[in-house]
Amino acid sequence: MNIDQAVSILGINRARYEVQNMALALTFGFCLNTREEQLRLKASAYVLKRWKAYQKACQIERDKLWR
Repeated sequence: MNIDQAVSILGINRARYEVQNMALALTFGFCLNTREEQLRLKASAYVLKRWKAYQKACQIERDKLWR
């Protein structure tokens, strides 16, 4: 997992509390999660540890959309 993959999985307009709540919800029924949900859980855990880098990567992606 790298920051670009995490941005593509989670999107560019996520607040920190949204990512935290998503990670919490996905851990409750971990064995019932689909492959997509497991990827979102990995991406959210990765992003929460590297929040500043995630914000910077999201800003770069938003700039690409408006240029």
